[in-house]
Amino acid sequence: MRMRRILHSGSRPEKVPFLNPADAGTVTSVLCFGLFLYKWLIIIAVLLTWVSADPYNPIVNGSPG
Repeated sequence: MRMRRILHSGSRPEKVPFLNPADAGTVTSVLCFGLFLYKWLIIIAVLLTWVSADPYNPIVNGSPG
């Protein structure tokens, strides 16, 4: 993790984290949701490859049977 130095008047530089720990949880949550969504998009794409684009196919046609 990168560190920044903050200068206070008359004191030595203090090291603080580049990313606030409270923000790290938010970043982690967004990344987890993105991976979750990506996983389901791949699963849906794989399932759609099994359905042929034949207009007489009931799944493609939209008819119940």
